[in-house]
Amino acid sequence: MTTANTPFVYPRNIHKRKHAPPVYLDYRRYKSILKDEFDNKCVYCRIPDGFMSPTAFGVDHYKPKKKFHSLECTYSNLYYCCSACNSRKGDYWPNSTQVRAGMIVVNPCDHLMSDHVAYYGSSVRAKSYSGKFMVEYLDLNETDRQEYRRDLLTAIGQAMEGYKRVRATVRVLNKRLQKERDETVRDEYARELENHSTKLNQIKGALFRLTADRQFKV
Repeated sequence: MTTANTPFVYPRNIHKRKHAPPVYLDYRRYKSILKDEFDNKCVYCRIPDGFMSPTAFGVDHYKPKKKFHSLECTYSNLYYCCSACNSRKGDYWPNSTQVRAGMIVVNPCDHLMSDHVAYYGSSVRAKSYSGKFMVEYLDLNETDRQEYRRDLLTAIGQAMEGYKRVRATVRVLNKRLQKERDETVRDEYARELENHSTKLNQIKGALFRLTADRQFKV
């Protein structure tokens, strides 16, 4: 399996939107489209939504709707965001002085996020002044959030090890099945192979939900 052991990686490229939905009068209708647009992860903290309640994620207005009424339902102004980041970001919008000082919350469509913030284990570290502002303003290293990320990383590590063990067993059973000539023994190997293949797919499903990563190769 070739995949990173962590879902907490900030984009190394500017995100170019792949969807161009129709204009809705209710911005909430964009949520499922934004979920796919941003790979099932919060654009600010990179938490995947796989094991969270649907209400734990929502639509963020990058330019707050209270200050930019005309952009309330403009798709390019909307992002997929966890409730924690959404709540902390609130209606913040920098004035010209704050912009010059770098007091902005970076986003993946306008900024190269990996130039501003990076994960080291379960902690977010700033790489620029804007990154420092974002980490502090969104409280990305708040204790409960770090603990959740540590638990998630532990679960991913355990699932990865389980996947490797079951995959090795599947390969051994395949070889035995190909060489065996006794039909009774072949039937037994085939049943074992089916059971382990089912288990392998279950673990892959769990990893997909844990990491929001579909790039697995067996």
